[in-house]
Amino acid sequence: MAASALELGAAFTAGDVPSVDLFALATQAASDRGGIAYALATINLKPLAGLTGTDVERDFRINAPGAAKAAQADLPTLKAGTKPSSVVLFSIVAVANGFASQASILMAKGAVEGPMRALAAHCNLRFLLCPVVCT
Repeated sequence: MAASALELGAAFTAGDVPSVDLFALATQAASDRGGIAYALATINLKPLAGLTGTDVERDFRINAPGAAKAAQADLPTLKAGTKPSSVVLFSIVAVANGFASQASILMAKGAVEGPMRALAAHCNLRFLLCPVVCT
């Protein structure tokens, strides 16, 4: 990702999602870039019957609240902007289609849409794009 960021002239921040400082550092690095992309994911290839509480909690924490925290940290920059901005999140096609062996990630990625809809509604008078890319 660092090479892609360099090629695009974008900022790149790597870190551990539970870290308190991660989102502040990423926002600071991207302050003049016009938006953020939260390109983080987990993949647990287990059916619903094989999941543990830890599996579900970890996948959810990294995907849904992590995406919300990323957008929330960048909100002041996004709202202050005078040019179009974007917050890009990633989901998976399986959320709509369902795959038996991806129960935990389907729950987590399905929850990513909520924060984006809320952010788009919050910034409805701004130039803000909030796509959720399904891969």
